[in-house]
Amino acid sequence: MNFLKIIICISLFAMTFQDLKYRAISWYYFAIILISIIIIQSSSINDETNFILNVICNIGFVTLLFLILLVLYNPIKKPFADFFNEYSGIGDWLLFLILSFAFDTVSFVFYMTIGFILSLFTHLILRILIKNYSKTVPLAGLMSCLLGLILLISIIIPDVINFEIFDIYSFNMFYGT
Repeated sequence: MNFLKIIICISLFAMTFQDLKYRAISWYYFAIILISIIIIQSSSINDETNFILNVICNIGFVTLLFLILLVLYNPIKKPFADFFNEYSGIGDWLLFLILSFAFDTVSFVFYMTIGFILSLFTHLILRILIKNYSKTVPLAGLMSCLLGLILLISIIIPDVINFEIFDIYSFNMFYGT
């Protein structure tokens, strides 16, 4: 399974590069990551019902985020297509949906929250340091970089996958591996 995790890491870092440089991500990275996640999950899941419930909850969380942003965007004044051109990219939402298959619900919400905060701070720092840096946040790229780093560390130090968060819940990516 480490081979697939390395493939995911390479894809995530390639997505980061593309999003930072071109503000677009090739579709095949999403396919590679999704297929790799499904293969890893199918070989390591002990409780299919719990997995399916977590995926449904994760997709529900992503849908809730999307609906909240859509309401804040106010589609009455502007066409819906402008939402993806000005405020959010389709790649961001594809990444979130794909990652819904990799985490249990608590870990997914934790990852998304930390990812949003770190992406915002990283973007602000880059805007300060780099003249003429884009005003749009390369969210999928920055969150891919974060996940790639987490996954790379978990390959090098395998015990990091199941570390305790505040001794309440363990951070689980790729159930059972």
